[in-house]
Amino acid sequence: MNFPLGHQEPQIRKICEVFGKVINIELLPDSNTGYFSGNVNVDFGSEIDAKRAQSSMMGFKIEDCVLDVKRVAPSEVQTNAAD
Repeated sequence: MNFPLGHQEPQIRKICEVFGKVINIELLPDSNTGYFSGNVNVDFGSEIDAKRAQSSMMGFKIEDCVLDVKRVAPSEVQTNAAD
Protein backbone atom coordinates (compact mmCIF):
# COMPACT_ATOMS: atom_id res chain seq x y z
CA MET A 1 0.00 0.00 0.00
CA ASN A 2 1.05 3.54 -0.47
CA PHE A 3 0.09 6.29 1.96
CA PRO A 4 0.73 10.05 2.04
CA LEU A 5 4.21 10.81 3.37
CA GLY A 6 2.85 12.66 6.40
CA HIS A 7 1.13 9.56 7.78
CA GLN A 8 2.70 7.64 10.64
CA GLU A 9 2.18 4.11 11.95
CA PRO A 10 -0.67 4.92 14.40
CA GLN A 11 -2.70 6.65 11.66
CA ILE A 12 -2.12 3.85 9.18
CA ARG A 13 -2.99 1.21 11.80
CA LYS A 14 -6.27 2.98 12.62
CA ILE A 15 -7.26 3.03 8.94
CA CYS A 16 -6.31 -0.61 8.34
CA GLU A 17 -7.96 -1.95 11.52
CA VAL A 18 -11.34 -1.08 10.03
CA PHE A 19 -10.88 -4.22 7.89
CA GLY A 20 -9.63 -6.59 10.58
CA LYS A 21 -6.89 -7.36 13.05
CA VAL A 22 -3.53 -5.85 12.13
CA ILE A 23 -0.55 -7.91 13.25
CA ASN A 24 2.28 -5.71 11.99
CA ILE A 25 2.88 -2.56 9.99
CA GLU A 26 6.18 -1.88 8.26
CA LEU A 27 6.85 1.63 6.94
CA LEU A 28 9.23 1.16 4.02
CA PRO A 29 12.09 3.62 3.53
CA ASP A 30 13.10 5.20 0.25
CA SER A 31 16.25 3.41 -0.96
CA ASN A 32 18.00 6.71 -1.74
CA THR A 33 17.08 8.85 1.25
CA GLY A 34 16.23 6.35 3.98
CA TYR A 35 13.09 8.36 4.80
CA PHE A 36 9.55 6.95 4.67
CA SER A 37 8.64 6.36 1.02
CA GLY A 38 4.88 6.18 1.53
CA ASN A 39 4.93 2.43 0.88
CA VAL A 40 3.67 0.22 3.67
CA ASN A 41 3.49 -3.52 4.31
CA VAL A 42 0.56 -4.50 6.50
CA ASP A 43 0.18 -7.98 7.97
CA PHE A 44 -3.43 -8.85 8.80
CA GLY A 45 -4.59 -11.51 11.24
CA SER A 46 -6.32 -13.54 8.55
CA GLU A 47 -6.41 -14.00 4.79
CA ILE A 48 -10.05 -12.88 4.79
CA ASP A 49 -9.14 -9.57 6.48
CA ALA A 50 -6.27 -9.03 4.03
CA LYS A 51 -8.51 -9.63 1.01
CA ARG A 52 -11.21 -7.35 2.44
CA ALA A 53 -8.67 -4.57 2.98
CA GLN A 54 -7.23 -5.01 -0.49
CA SER A 55 -10.58 -4.86 -2.28
CA SER A 56 -11.92 -2.02 -0.13
CA MET A 57 -8.84 0.20 -0.09
CA MET A 58 -7.75 -0.09 -3.74
CA GLY A 59 -8.25 3.33 -5.32
CA PHE A 60 -9.33 4.91 -2.01
CA LYS A 61 -8.16 8.52 -1.78
CA ILE A 62 -6.42 9.86 1.34
CA GLU A 63 -5.52 13.53 1.01
CA ASP A 64 -3.99 13.75 -2.50
CA CYS A 65 -2.86 10.11 -2.55
CA VAL A 66 -4.84 7.40 -4.34
CA LEU A 67 -4.04 4.09 -2.67
CA ASP A 68 -2.50 1.33 -4.75
CA VAL A 69 -2.99 -1.90 -2.80
CA LYS A 70 -1.22 -5.09 -3.77
CA ARG A 71 -1.25 -8.45 -2.08
CA VAL A 72 2.16 -9.81 -1.23
CA ALA A 73 2.31 -13.45 -0.24
CA PRO A 74 3.98 -14.06 3.11
CA SER A 75 7.58 -15.18 2.79
CA GLU A 76 8.10 -18.83 3.37
CA VAL A 77 10.17 -19.42 6.45
CA GLN A 78 12.96 -21.85 5.87
CA THR A 79 14.14 -23.89 8.76
CA ASN A 80 17.44 -25.64 8.82
CA ALA A 81 17.57 -28.89 10.71
CA ALA A 82 20.40 -29.11 13.20
CA ASP A 83 22.73 -32.07 12.73
